[in-house]
Amino acid sequence: MKRFFLMGLGAMLALSCSSDDDSDTLSNAAIEGTWKLTKYELPSSFDLNNDGTASNNLLTEVSCTANSSLVFNAGSTVNFNFSEIYIDLEPVAGTETYAYTTECDTFGNEAYPYTVSDNIVSIFGGELSLIRSGRKLIFTFPLRVPVRENGEITNEYFIAYAEFTKQ
Repeated sequence: MKRFFLMGLGAMLALSCSSDDDSDTLSNAAIEGTWKLTKYELPSSFDLNNDGTASNNLLTEVSCTANSSLVFNAGSTVNFNFSEIYIDLEPVAGTETYAYTTECDTFGNEAYPYTVSDNIVSIFGGELSLIRSGRKLIFTFPLRVPVRENGEITNEYFIAYAEFTKQ
């Protein structure tokens, strides 16, 4: 639990630092409109799509994430189109190797209420908080990834970083 807390704290500290010369962060974009998922990363690399190349980029490793977006309406509702990822590590039949399997549960295009306070955008009654920085909306959350160490499969929690860019 202490490790998870420190990872979360580190991720939040990293998000709080920004460069003043980045024109995207000089002023916050209007919240209304479409925000496309442009970055979705883990701090460690995995070969979740079993193509032989490990990456920390979930947009390339898990195809269901590629079309994720948020559409903020003027009436204080947001259409939340985002896939929650479930990851498993399964033995490959007839071998001594393991392969990742992924399953996605996509939140539909239902309208949910949102609020904005300074640079914090809250969705689902505050259950999800995004940081608004210029033309970016950023949030971090724990993502379970099974790993195999010393012949044992254990669940590790990594802080996933998701970034939406105003279109």
